[in-house]
Amino acid sequence: MALTTKFLLLVISLLCSVDAYKILVVISLPGRSHGILGEGLVRHLTNAGHENMMSKRADINSMYVMIDLCLEVLRSTVANHNVQNMLRDPTQKFDVVISEWLYAELYAGYMSFWEDNYYKKYLVPYIKNKPVPTFEELKYNASLMLGNSHISLGEAYSLPQSYKPIGGYHIETDVRPLPKDLKVIMDNSLHGVIYFSMGSNLRSEHFPEKLIRRFLDIFAELKQTVIWKFEANLSDIPKNPILTACSLFRTVAFCLRRNQSTSEFL
Repeated sequence: MALTTKFLLLVISLLCSVDAYKILVVISLPGRSHGILGEGLVRHLTNAGHENMMSKRADINSMYVMIDLCLEVLRSTVANHNVQNMLRDPTQKFDVVISEWLYAELYAGYMSFWEDNYYKKYLVPYIKNKPVPTFEELKYNASLMLGNSHISLGEAYSLPQSYKPIGGYHIETDVRPLPKDLKVIMDNSLHGVIYFSMGSNLRSEHFPEKLIRRFLDIFAELKQTVIWKFEANLSDIPKNPILTACSLFRTVAFCLRRNQSTSEFL
């Protein structure tokens, strides 16, 4: 009887066992939209019980300087003290690496054209005494690719089995209630609400004054209440718009906004 009980306990414990991975998440660019996707991925993995490591902020002072931006991102990321501590810690081991498919080759190493040839010819054949694939081969040999797309956003097309569309995964399902002042505005709007935002990368306050006034004139003619995401104070504005899950979601049609809009309507 005791043996049977122990056997049943063993079977039950095996059925309930789970494997948690230690995952390194690499987001190549510090843009807000890229961060939203990275944070959404880490949130789901963390909720599933995995241990994740992801750098939250890149120390880049100006995003307006686009010349050599990728190299500057590379230098800033590698020089980050958290990244340096991870690279120098011999105890750090990861079960999975999830990398953004955008400029990921920047982190393959610092080498010139000639150094790369010497490396492949004289060092690679002797690494761990086994064949080492080139970076070009590795780029097209991903075990799994997670794509920010969904069948509801376009036409159906065939995909390889290693590609999984997960578009909209960054959208939080736990929706917070609207602030009281915003809820009052929306509830009292007889003709609905238009929300106007330039997204996370563009700021309305940087528009030329003439363009801002043109938008104000257009919004003033609409019967719907317009809520404009504006980052500064304006003078001499009409009652509509109001500068501060709407009846109409009007914003810049970047990929994340499109996914969120589709999710709201579905």
